Amino acid sequence: MRSERCYELSEGALEEQVRYYMRACWHSVAELREMGMDEEDIEQEVRITLWQASRAYEPGKGKVPFQSWLTYKVNFKLRSLKRRLSRKPF
Repeated sequence: MRSERCYELSEGALEEQVRYYMRACWHSVAELREMGMDEEDIEQEVRITLWQASRAYEPGKGKVPFQSWLTYKVNFKLRSLKRRLSRKPF
C-alpha cells in the first residue's frame, strides 16, 4: 500500500510552481514555441505534469527531494514534447 501523499500541491502552490517552471525552463519553452506549440498549451502540459508528479511522490521511498522530483518530471516532459514535435510525418 502506498504511503500517504503529503506533497500534493494545493491550487495556489500548483500555480506558483507552474510560473516558476515556465521561467526556469525558458529555453525549452522558447524552443517549443518556435516548433509551433502555443504557450498556453505548454503551460497546461507543465501544470498537468506537476499535478501528477506531486500526487505520485512518495517521501519515504528513495532519497530524492520533492523539488528535485518535480524538476526531473517537468524537464522530462518538456524533452518529450520536443521529441514528439520534431518527428516528421510520413
